[in-house]
This record gives sequence, structure tokens and C-alpha cells, in this order.
Amino acid sequence: MEPLNIFLSYSHEAKKLAGGLKAGLEEFGFSAFLAHEDIHPSARWRTEIRKALRECDIFIPLLTRAFSESDWTDQETGFALALGKAIIPVKIHHDENPHGFIDHIQALKWNKESSYASAWDVAGCIGKNEKFRAVARDGAIKAFLAANDFKTEVPIAARGLLGFRPFSAKQLHRIIDESSSRHAIYGCYAAQDSMRELIEDAEGKVSKRVIRRYRERVRKW
Repeated sequence: MEPLNIFLSYSHEAKKLAGGLKAGLEEFGFSAFLAHEDIHPSARWRTEIRKALRECDIFIPLLTRAFSESDWTDQETGFALALGKAIIPVKIHHDENPHGFIDHIQALKWNKESSYASAWDVAGCIGKNEKFRAVARDGAIKAFLAANDFKTEVPIAARGLLGFRPFSAKQLHRIIDESSSRHAIYGCYAAQDSMRELIEDAEGKVSKRVIRRYRERVRKW
């Protein structure tokens, strides 16, 4: 399955947030383009930006006060709209809403918990699009199993993963089986409610041995 290409459009003041969102989205196996990171100084940057806009599947503008005052971000938005790209606006503050030709699109609120949490929110929004649902679901499994901080990442990932149900028997097998080998997951108390729901989904579809192994790991821990 081909990875999703995402174009992040942002003003200078959102540079750090954009970088954090890019890192979070790449945990899903998505490819996220940031102009300040992904264009070599000697490149013809306008050409590179147009190329990235043409090749992206999803356009994500990070809305700040400076975003609406920038000619370049407005042009990127217009370009993406004209190309018929899927657009997911993310507003950094509550009063920064989409404007112009995208003012009809409901913006996603930036998750103040962390850039990682915002990446899960964005991925969840992507997963609601029928065209991208399958790749987003696979990406969510990948990101969940890659989470390695049981105090921050794993609780967010465990909650977020439930939003991508239903999973196939093969996907449930992978989630439960690989979670048994990941201490950050089976040792995370905050993840266990989500895992119990997934195990309920897996009853009759996944080997009892796989489910028993996970439960034993949790009990021994």
C-alpha cells in the first residue's frame, strides 16, 4: 500500500508545531512535506513547492494569525483547492478559522496535549475519508505498536486506535500478538481499557493462545 503524501502549509510562527506534527504523522508511515526542512537551499523552491502540492494526497494548513496574512500560504491553499486535494485545516487557536475559498471546511482544533496527540487527531480525520480509510487504519496500527513511552505516547495511541475500528481478524491478531512483546503497551495501565475492548472484538477471530499470552503478560507485570 502506497504511503499517503501530506503537504503541511504554515507560517513561520508555526514552524515548531509543524515539525512536531510531521514527526507524529510519520509514525503512521505517512510522508509529510515541510518546505523549511524538505527543500535544499539551492533548489528552485517555488518549483519544489508546486511539485509537492501536485503530488500530495492531503493538504493541511496550520491556521495562525500570521497564516491569514501570508501571501504564500494563501497561494498554497488556492493551489491545493484547485487541484481537488483533500483539505484538513487545523486551527492552532480557537479564533483562527478557515477563510476565503475554504471557509466552509470545519477545522480541526490543535490538541494542546502534544504534537503527537494532534497527529492522532489528524490521522483520525484522515481515516473518516473513505478513499484513505484503509491506509489510515494500517497506519494507526503501525503508530500504536511503535509507541514506546507508556506515560505519554501509549495512552494517546491506545485511545486513538479505537477510533479506527472495525479491524479485520488479521489486524486484531497483529495488534494483540505484537503488544505482548512490547512492555510499553502491556505494562501501561492506561492502555488496558482499550486493549480489553480490542480483545472483545477479537474473541472467536483470533487464536485463544495469542489472547492468553497477552493477558499473562499483563498479569505478571
